[in-house]
Amino acid sequence: MILDARALRDAFLPQELYHRNNEIGHISSCLRPIQDDLSGEHALITGPSGAGKTTLARYVSQQLETQTLGVRTGYVNCMSANTTTGAVHTLLRDARVGLDLPRDSTARSEYFERVRTTDDQLVFIVDEVDIFDD
Repeated sequence: MILDARALRDAFLPQELYHRNNEIGHISSCLRPIQDDLSGEHALITGPSGAGKTTLARYVSQQLETQTLGVRTGYVNCMSANTTTGAVHTLLRDARVGLDLPRDSTARSEYFERVRTTDDQLVFIVDEVDIFDD
């Protein structure tokens, strides 16, 4: 029985993830250097549809952003972003570092320049990336 209908919304993120301590620990270890203002490791999360990959990634990145100053996270589901440039645009807007960049007239290079010049650490979650060829 579903006790909270918000759990059915895409943006819903539980306050606790149960029975995922190993997975949380592994992803956290990949991101731990960010707490010391170093680059974190890339992490690829795979598994069957509905296994909780997206929730896990968003949960760990939210915890990092909450506990560490100067960290911003962005999320994109590539199935709703029609192009790679659209996906990058969504990531930067979600991370609050590209709110001023118009989607239709911003060159991809300008997005990447924004990433290079931001003072904050950025953690991006790119969901369903396999739909893009490039």
